[in-house]
Amino acid sequence: MSDAPDERDERPAETDRRQLEQFFEMSLDLLCVANTDGLFVHLNPAWSEVLGWSREELLSKPFLDFVHPDDVASTVAEVAKLAEGQATIHFENRYRTTSGGYRWLAWTCRPDPETGLLYAAARDVTGRKRLEDELRTARDRAEAANQAKSRFLANMSHELRTPLNAIIGYSELLEEDAIEQGDERQAADLARIRQAGRHLLELINQVLDLAKVEAGKSEVTRERFALGELLSGVAETVRPLAEANGNRLELSDGAGGELESDLTKLRQILLNLLSNACKFTRDGTVSLSAERFVRDGAEWLRLRVADTGIGLEPDQLGRIFEPFSQADGSTTRRYGGTGLGLTISRRFAELLGGGISVESEPGRGATFTLELPDLAAVAAAEVGVAGGAGEPVDVLVIDDDAEARELLVRTLTAAGYAVATAGGADEGLALARRLGPRLITLDLLMPGKDGWAALSELKRDPELARVPVVVVSLLDDSELGFALGAQDFLIKPVDRARLVELVQRACGATAGRILVVEDEPESRELLVRTLRRRGWRVEAATDGREGLDKLAARPPDLVILDLLLPEVDGFAFLEAKRELSAAAAVPVIVTTALDLGPAERSRLRSSVEAVMNKGSYSLAGLLEEIERRVAPAAAGRPE
Repeated sequence: MSDAPDERDERPAETDRRQLEQFFEMSLDLLCVANTDGLFVHLNPAWSEVLGWSREELLSKPFLDFVHPDDVASTVAEVAKLAEGQATIHFENRYRTTSGGYRWLAWTCRPDPETGLLYAAARDVTGRKRLEDELRTARDRAEAANQAKSRFLANMSHELRTPLNAIIGYSELLEEDAIEQGDERQAADLARIRQAGRHLLELINQVLDLAKVEAGKSEVTRERFALGELLSGVAETVRPLAEANGNRLELSDGAGGELESDLTKLRQILLNLLSNACKFTRDGTVSLSAERFVRDGAEWLRLRVADTGIGLEPDQLGRIFEPFSQADGSTTRRYGGTGLGLTISRRFAELLGGGISVESEPGRGATFTLELPDLAAVAAAEVGVAGGAGEPVDVLVIDDDAEARELLVRTLTAAGYAVATAGGADEGLALARRLGPRLITLDLLMPGKDGWAALSELKRDPELARVPVVVVSLLDDSELGFALGAQDFLIKPVDRARLVELVQRACGATAGRILVVEDEPESRELLVRTLRRRGWRVEAATDGREGLDKLAARPPDLVILDLLLPEVDGFAFLEAKRELSAAAAVPVIVTTALDLGPAERSRLRSSVEAVMNKGSYSLAGLLEEIERRVAPAAAGRPE
């Protein structure tokens, strides 16, 4: 028996080696063996196919010679880690080709501690990197386009609101003249012009609201509130609209308890859905129901608004949430509306983490389903209340916005009125019963019980029903406000009548001097005529520099200041005013058609009494209500 080794024992190992070598040579990935001195030891043909260099050229130089200069430092750091025995799971750098360009390679490397060699595989990811760059460029362009759109809308809001301010304001002045002269026909025509202007302004505001949501500028304010109170309050708010069309309104609260979400946005969604249901239904039923359910381990709320109205065709269901869309043209002509309400509602629902869907059949009504999660974050901060100690007051201000309350208190107190404030509806109702105010200003969008519910309760109370209530709100729904018994409806941003009221509150109940600094001729003339009609002595300046000269020469009782001025703009005017000792304390009301950002409002907050947007007008002003109810002597001001 021979002791010589059997040649057949070597064949499997040799076969394995040749097979591995074939795979090494055939691989589409770039395979290599290198040492920690920075030289390739072994390469497969893919290197030459991808980079164009011959194997000999690649083996004759340190591999760093082929690396992009910007990637050398990171490559050296990665080789140092490999030399310490750490594997590379994923690393990317660029290698130079024979054409002078570079290819991106993604590496996986592992060191061999015994030999000190590095075994690596690289994949050409140049196509992926190019696609990523293209996507990044496209994203940057889209973001730039979005920013440009936002700037365009902001500028357009100024350009549109400024002439609308003149149209609405002059039509109201002419309407007042026509009424005084007994020309009812002309007064009616002018009222139509004013109403058309208000409708156009409402459309502009809705477009800007939608643009703000789509641009990511609308924020969610979380607070925890009683769901039942919200639902019953919303139901009571829309009940007059339902009854106006002969509808029965039904509420079914199967959810109960509390919910954490954005109360204001949720209320707006429900008011919009219910208002639509009431509008498109006659002599039928409109219902609101609520239930809780669990999705992915989290508690959700499902709210359904159903009606027995005209319903929708199948092809209409897909477009009713699109901007400016309604069922068809005849729907718009018959029922009115801008076609933005449902779009904004869906955007709000998405902001709250949920969504809205719809089911409908022609002639059998529609059901809108809102689903949203309980955000379950920290509880909302308590809203404080400031009010009188028990003595009767002239004006009770009910508003959850502390800054809005402070502004009203300062200006009304300066005008000689006794003022009490409340930061919520329940506190306001309690103060109203205790203090017996002569007039109430009421915000609508408040946490907990909203202004709609408070207004309904005020008008049901025999002791408070005769107290005039002036609604002051961001919502523009004067029809509903008057249906619930409001004396007047004032929109934020405030109208011309509110401007006059703010002027008189800031300057007191006696006639005073006002400096109007406004470069736009129509707006300047409208302000001058309006203020003089109310008994103020008015001086005007056409730019910031002229305004500063007149301010220094003879300080007025108040300044009305536009922000967009030639030479010296409104911000520079305010800074220069601080240096004028005789005029530093003169109050300023800023008027602007711009949508101011938080930083700009912060700059103005410490320098002005109020910031008011141009172009929004109500049927009558807060000024007339205060003068008629609590300051009748003010009517005798000299011309």
